Amino acid sequence: MQEVMPGVPHRYCALHMWRNFTKQWKDKELRGAIWKCAKSTTVNQFNLALEKVKTKNVKAWEYLSKWPKEAWTKAHFSEFCKVDNITNNTCEVFNAKILKYKGKPILTMAEEIKCYVMRTMTNNRLKLEGRVGILCLAQQARLEQEKLESNKWTSHWAGDVHGFRFEIHGPQPNVEVDLQLATCSCRFWQLTGIPCKHACAAISWKNENPEKYCNGWLGLASYKTSYEFFIQPVRGETYWEPTPFTKPVPPRVKKSAGRPKKNRRRDATEVPAGSGKVKRTLPDFQCTRCGSLGHNTIGCRNQRVPIKPKRWKPPTTIGTNQATTATEGQGSGRGWTCSRDLVIILDANGFVPLDLILDVNGLMPFGSYF
Repeated sequence: MQEVMPGVPHRYCALHMWRNFTKQWKDKELRGAIWKCAKSTTVNQFNLALEKVKTKNVKAWEYLSKWPKEAWTKAHFSEFCKVDNITNNTCEVFNAKILKYKGKPILTMAEEIKCYVMRTMTNNRLKLEGRVGILCLAQQARLEQEKLESNKWTSHWAGDVHGFRFEIHGPQPNVEVDLQLATCSCRFWQLTGIPCKHACAAISWKNENPEKYCNGWLGLASYKTSYEFFIQPVRGETYWEPTPFTKPVPPRVKKSAGRPKKNRRRDATEVPAGSGKVKRTLPDFQCTRCGSLGHNTIGCRNQRVPIKPKRWKPPTTIGTNQATTATEGQGSGRGWTCSRDLVIILDANGFVPLDLILDVNGLMPFGSYF
């Protein structure tokens, strides 16, 4: 990275460091120690968090100490970028979006990715086309959260001539804020370019708007300027001009056994893909013909059992022999008929009126069909 773009800050993903860390140390307290170190915004906070790791496990402390501090902890981040991200979620989102293009040939894949980037840039440009304000949506939402937290802090003017220096008191140790230099002891303002809760308390003491103290890179004007450039449209292969050069030959592809894998290999600590979706649970199907579970009337194999009518209710049982007679109003329907206390059942000799004998499920083992 330093050879290609010298001087550019190079950072590590804290999530990948945490996964490698938890493979060696399974202690719950140590598993959360790396996040405390990575999220510390001051050097003193980082040293305290790292010392706690050393008291619990010296080898874990040596493992974290070997990594360059300016690459994974906020306490040593450069204040020039105005970005405090400690994970590479942006790369993960991009890889997930182009997953369906990776299995295509090289030219097709490049063309699909180019069109996707072109659409994304166009949509982002149109999203804030009619927005009026100083900040973008994401930065404005983060500033509103800091404004809400500033209610817990009290600002005290230091007495300077221009009224820029304040001492902020609150539930945590006191901090110093300088509105002219856009600095705070917590270093949140220097890292993000957004006034922190301490700075918002000082700005509200002066009855001013915190949006005016945000860094210019986070403004809506800078956002629109970054999207002034666009990807040039490319004509199809039919309109390409022929050249005297030899056409490139694609490399030989050796097909491996099985279906090619598109999804990345997940770590053991990750949640399996699709596990977050709640599956719909349906009750067991019950056949209205035979009363069995697992199928319906269409797939019922007990064709000799008559179909029960709609709004049919099972008769009440008398005693333990499960024998009852059909009552009036419960037995008229397709497949079987009954009168009061009698039912017409088809036997080998024809239609013979017999008393209705039902089984445990309230069904007839044999019946007539009309």
